[in-house]
Amino acid sequence: MAPRTPPVPVFQDVAALHEHMRSCSRCILHQKRKAILVEGGAKTSSWAVLTLYGWADDDARGQLLSGSYAAPFLELAKAAGLPEPAILPVLACTPSDPADTTIQGFTEAVRCRPHWIQALRFSGARAVLVLDHKATQLVRGPSAPVAWPAFRGEPWTIEGLPAVTTHHPARLARSPQLAPEVASDLTRLKSLLEKAT
Repeated sequence: MAPRTPPVPVFQDVAALHEHMRSCSRCILHQKRKAILVEGGAKTSSWAVLTLYGWADDDARGQLLSGSYAAPFLELAKAAGLPEPAILPVLACTPSDPADTTIQGFTEAVRCRPHWIQALRFSGARAVLVLDHKATQLVRGPSAPVAWPAFRGEPWTIEGLPAVTTHHPARLARSPQLAPEVASDLTRLKSLLEKAT
């Protein structure tokens, strides 16, 4: 019988949570990671962004969504009247080979889930925006398939918080014609956030 993975403790502050995440070896990603990014954006905010992991030059900059690819997305959020978000990873470990999807599955997501749930609590967020199909599927789990692109922009819930899924900023940067859809999703999120206040 394989040994059980020990539960993630409940932490009293974000510094202790981050220390645990940096030394985590709960899944195979810790053997194949090039970086650990625990957050980005604001330390606390009324809304949070859940993204798969660090992308492009995020690792070099040391923060999620800090690369130049994210600028159009962050400008749209600002234009929608939203404050700077707290940005959290679904998988804290950035894989050495992002194309290797065999180490970005539900097992890894289940192991990392207690981390971002606690980070979400510490952020104070009252609504969540999830970036793209892959992150949404890993957050929802195998029993709740995501039909993309129909699911994009539709309200759902994460840990009791209202949530919306939109295109990843890297995709938006490559395809600026998606800006109206992302802007619409951000407006939907703002509406949900206002109702949650």
